[in-house]
Amino acid sequence: MRAILIGGDPYDPSSWLLTATALGTQPPDTPVYIYPPWVAVPLLPLGLLPLGAVSIVWLVASLAAALAALRSALARWLPGRPRDHAIAVVALLLSWVGMLALVIGQWGYLLCAALLVAPLALGGGRPVVAGLAATAMIAKPQLFLFTAPAFAIHALWPERPGGPPPRSGVVAVATALATGVALVVLGWIVVPSWWPTWPQLVGAQQTRPFTDTLPALFLTVGGRDAMPLSAVALFGLVAVALLFHPRGDAWLPVWMVVSVAGAPYANSYDQIVLLVPIVLASAALHARSLERSRLVLYAGAAVLLALTPLMYEVALIRRSETLGAIVPLLTFAIVSGSLWPYRRDGRRLLA
Repeated sequence: MRAILIGGDPYDPSSWLLTATALGTQPPDTPVYIYPPWVAVPLLPLGLLPLGAVSIVWLVASLAAALAALRSALARWLPGRPRDHAIAVVALLLSWVGMLALVIGQWGYLLCAALLVAPLALGGGRPVVAGLAATAMIAKPQLFLFTAPAFAIHALWPERPGGPPPRSGVVAVATALATGVALVVLGWIVVPSWWPTWPQLVGAQQTRPFTDTLPALFLTVGGRDAMPLSAVALFGLVAVALLFHPRGDAWLPVWMVVSVAGAPYANSYDQIVLLVPIVLASAALHARSLERSRLVLYAGAAVLLALTPLMYEVALIRRSETLGAIVPLLTFAIVSGSLWPYRRDGRRLLA
């Protein structure tokens, strides 16, 4: 943000390293700014503050937003279950991926907040807030290639077969689309040099199979001949998710996990967003089966609290995170398996 304010070009590979170093930030590992301009432009006011102050503001705001959104979600969707609330908060704060996202200043906590606020606001009759929250997905669009359309379909699905889409859903989706397009256009105007430099130097580099993705997992386990099977695996996840009713409470959590598992680029710290579908799945089951509701919450929390640090230790030993996709795959099995008996239930019990 500061680079843009002082007239620098964050998408000039000949000057970006020198600019970032001169501003006192950590040396970048990409030849240009790692995010597209629509991510930087809304944060430009932060560029007016000293780097230390920005770090504190970001940390406090991220943590406060995530805790406030999680508290609201648990109070509304899992009432009268303080022990379960505590487990969800512990998974947010003490899971390895949560601590990693917080320590290195990643987007995970803010994205968790937005992903919780969107369905909370939609069910609570505040579609504009829901749409604005959903817009946060463009900060890391690679993580939400399935979540974004799934949210739109869920919001627009008619209350009765053949009926019109709910007005609240139309408002929410229109708000998200209008805000997202406005941010992209504004970012393009402010820093037009991002295209085609960013997709060539960052997009192409980051989508190679070296992070926590399905292609990387299959490449590691079976070699290059096995890589095409990653597409088969993704199609399988999508096929299972399509069996869930688009209007039902089970729809969103299943597609959220598919989106993380099928991301073309992801790191271990991004997996903190898996807490949201875990909570949503538990909430969807709260009035249907309290036993299943607790089971999915406890099993999901165990994945975040026990498996993610183990996977990170394996990554350190191997000097590679290419096995990391095991985490969202296991989460998908937990979430979809717990919700499976209610896959055709189109009722919305969450409000």
